[in-house]
Amino acid sequence: LASRLYGPALRTSVSRIEQFAACAFRYFVHSGLQAEERILFELDARQKGSFQHLALAQFHQQLQDEKKTWHELIAPEARRRVAGICAGLIPQFEKGLLAAEAPSRFAARSMARALEDFVAALVAWMSQYDFEPRAAEVEFGGPPGAGGLPAWELDLGGGRRLVFRGRIDRIDLCPAGTEALAVVMDYKSS
Repeated sequence: LASRLYGPALRTSVSRIEQFAACAFRYFVHSGLQAEERILFELDARQKGSFQHLALAQFHQQLQDEKKTWHELIAPEARRRVAGICAGLIPQFEKGLLAAEAPSRFAARSMARALEDFVAALVAWMSQYDFEPRAAEVEFGGPPGAGGLPAWELDLGGGRRLVFRGRIDRIDLCPAGTEALAVVMDYKSS
């Protein structure tokens, strides 16, 4: 039955493995039966995370477009940039979800302020950090031809494989001779 549902290669992500660890039945319903939750026009934790990731990705992309580094910023400028990005995202995010009702607008302002604090702290910390953020929201394990990095595969034996896909929030690099050291960042709002 498992082979018929999942095939020889279980394509999953770290989030789904965490979901399995929390509740195997929920994982089965979502990943095995591929049942979907009814979509409500209300702000949930997943959407909050998506908004925060989108804002941070735009912050990183804005710097790359201007050929600037995180090390060149000071905290007030970082705050100003994030505030501007959030102000532009809030009205359009999820078809206006963050602007629809007073509780959502309050949550949006709270998330924007938290992101300002977060990026200001990161920029202040950069003076003691030799690594430079080089990429944000890097996909891996997507469909062939979609770009991004290849999937991470683990041989499970018996012709079965575990194939991880997902998104890396940020990759920081530090040149070390002909190679580079890397730090992989995973943002968590909790």
